Amino acid sequence: MDDQQVPAGFAMVPDSDVLGVGYVGPSAGLVSTSWEDGLTMVHVDVEDFVTVDEARQLLADFTAVLARLEDAE
Repeated sequence: MDDQQVPAGFAMVPDSDVLGVGYVGPSAGLVSTSWEDGLTMVHVDVEDFVTVDEARQLLADFTAVLARLEDAE
């Protein structure tokens, strides 16, 4: 796959920051992904600090998202 080909599992959505579209990919809990200009980005929706339980959930969410991304390659 070349750098400008949208990865499998990513869906086109309107991009409110820039005229045009963006792409969102797999997500789980507080972890989501997006794709733009050949880069897959991972986003984490947390405040400044997380509790131990929240950190455990983030780890589980990361694991789920990464597994989906690897399956799409």
